[in-house]
Amino acid sequence: MDYSDDDEFLTPIDDEDALLEELKPAYQRDIEDFKSFTHRRRFAREVVEDAETMWGEAGILSLLHAIENQTGWSLEITAQRSDLDNILMGQYGIYDHDAWTKLKSSDEWIDISREIYELTSRRLDTAAAKIAGKHQEEKPKKSFRSWLTNFRF
Repeated sequence: MDYSDDDEFLTPIDDEDALLEELKPAYQRDIEDFKSFTHRRRFAREVVEDAETMWGEAGILSLLHAIENQTGWSLEITAQRSDLDNILMGQYGIYDHDAWTKLKSSDEWIDISREIYELTSRRLDTAAAKIAGKHQEEKPKKSFRSWLTNFRF
């Protein structure tokens, strides 16, 4: 290959170590963020493994419940690996050790998650309207000042 036409765009690097030192501050935050991310993931994995080892599935459910209470989220179990295994074995007569991983990285799983989110959003709107309607039906309590103002001797 002839690179002679591209030479004008290339700058020779005299000291690669100096260049790396010069670029290091720009990437240091990314490196620290990555270390923090990997540490959090490892810690979370260890907590889940310990809960499962000590208390089985009930321990993991307790963790999920604690997460819901702490964050104000509603976590739902949308599928279980055993259900997928049973469908594959019952309907197709196969067992695939990696089926769960394949499912979780598939377009179908993304579609399932989107459909669940959309259904939840619609139903949440309906539930919020019912809650708002109940609040509107309640008679507002009179304040002491309004009671005193309207009090007749």
